[in-house]
Amino acid sequence: MAEAGVLIGAAVITPAPVRPDDALVLLRLATAPGPRQEPWNALAERLTQEPQGAVAQALASPLTVALAHAVYADAHGDPGELADTRRFPTTEASEHHLLDALVPIALCKRL
Repeated sequence: MAEAGVLIGAAVITPAPVRPDDALVLLRLATAPGPRQEPWNALAERLTQEPQGAVAQALASPLTVALAHAVYADAHGDPGELADTRRFPTTEASEHHLLDALVPIALCKRL
């Protein structure tokens, strides 16, 4: 690739931020109906109370929404834990938690 030179005329795609309510709708839709829906309520309340808060900012990234989907909608984690501002006081804390939680889930799926 280095010998090919500069790529000219290529389109650049930049994902738009995800609104917190859109992220929550997507994550709820990806979760099976029934009791698995209830744990999203604590996160929904936090996003309503703090639409510019740390967890809302973390979920503004399509990548982070995908991580939350893998950790909570596809697995058996509790998404309500993201509402804990002591445990996740910053955007980075939420992002790191989701990344850390993804590894064991990915390994379990492969085994």
